[in-house]
Amino acid sequence: MTRSLDELLDTAREHLAGWRFEAALQVLRAAYTAARTQPTPDAEVTAAQIAVLYGEVLRETNQLTTAIDILEPLATDLHTRRGTGDPLTVQAHAVLGAVYHDLGRLDEAKGCYQQVLTSRASSHSPAGRHRRHTPSPAAPAAQQHRSPWQPADRNRTGA
Repeated sequence: MTRSLDELLDTAREHLAGWRFEAALQVLRAAYTAARTQPTPDAEVTAAQIAVLYGEVLRETNQLTTAIDILEPLATDLHTRRGTGDPLTVQAHAVLGAVYHDLGRLDEAKGCYQQVLTSRASSHSPAGRHRRHTPSPAAPAAQQHRSPWQPADRNRTGA
């Protein structure tokens, strides 16, 4: 039985919650490969979430070059297609900035951090990542959705 990208993402998050980085890395590597080799329009956001989380775990496991190989094109693509204020774009730039910082590439890190600080996506800051997003009344209906960083809760009914 093939597991969906959402199921793989949830499994990786469970591993991370238990500080099992190597197990999360294995799941994310498989999910990242599946998302790239069999892309579907329905899974675009999930695939981007997987790539960002994969980059974060690569950073945590000190695989910085591989993290850059994944995060640089991802951040550029998200910036172009989804805009500067999109939570995935902001998260990709934040993680990429941290990787650059770890490598001592401070000018590049500063550029990424500036992207984050000027993104106008403060409701999706890392500290509030798992809170439910409450859009402003002026936000377009298309932006009023569950935060992509909030794990799916299959035990809860409703939104």
